[in-house]
Amino acid sequence: MATQLETIFLKKQFLKMRPKTVCWCPFLPREPLEVKSSIIILQHPGEEKRCLRTAPMLEHSLPKENFLLLKGRRFSSAVNERLKVVFSSPNTVLCYPGSEAVDIETLPKVNENNSGYNVIILDGTWPQAKSLYANCDELKKIKQIFT
Repeated sequence: MATQLETIFLKKQFLKMRPKTVCWCPFLPREPLEVKSSIIILQHPGEEKRCLRTAPMLEHSLPKENFLLLKGRRFSSAVNERLKVVFSSPNTVLCYPGSEAVDIETLPKVNENNSGYNVIILDGTWPQAKSLYANCDELKKIKQIFT
């Protein structure tokens, strides 16, 4: 019986999505990583067509409850109940290099005594990410971080 990772790899080879020599499947964890934080990707539709497509790497590496991928040009808490919770949580941070952004290293460390963070990532080219940010007033209220 093939593992989930092997099944994905075989499907991609069958569909000729990525040559075996450059496929990243062998480098993904066999089982989802155990994490306390969640990754929320707000993806511009144009990013899905790009070759590298890093969002699927995260999707296959994290538990389903710790990963959310939404595609679109505009986002609001009315779109998705989970997004509503994320936008209203004090533990939510946005990876965005705004003037108020703080270094991720300055955030309190996640440990067994506290819950993890909701880390929002805007997935697209810089102009696309700026557009996603500009079109979502709720994102402007979230603490910004950089790495």
